[in-house]
Amino acid sequence: MKIISPFTGEVRIIGAGAWWEGGTPAQYAKVNWWHPAGDENGRWVAADNWHGDIALFDAKTTRMYLLTTAHRTYGGGDHPHVGWDRRSKRVVFTSHRLGNPNVCVATIPEGW
Repeated sequence: MKIISPFTGEVRIIGAGAWWEGGTPAQYAKVNWWHPAGDENGRWVAADNWHGDIALFDAKTTRMYLLTTAHRTYGGGDHPHVGWDRRSKRVVFTSHRLGNPNVCVATIPEGW
């Protein structure tokens, strides 16, 4: 995925996907990120994958932090589709972990 600064126009790749010889679609889906959403402070980009994992990417360094996992069975249900609370301290998303769509909130650990 890419991020763009609306102030400078700079475009950066963050959370780059992957492909390798002999990999399966399920394996690729574990490391390729979708539906990114940046927080209002410009610190984080949240994204999901096809397995329902939610990751945060530091917008400056691109370092990935795995926030929560398994909110979708691969091939079943919708992607979590991440969003943010107004203080940029929590990620809001849809979870299919219990078999139906539920709204969930994950708090970002203070040390991140």
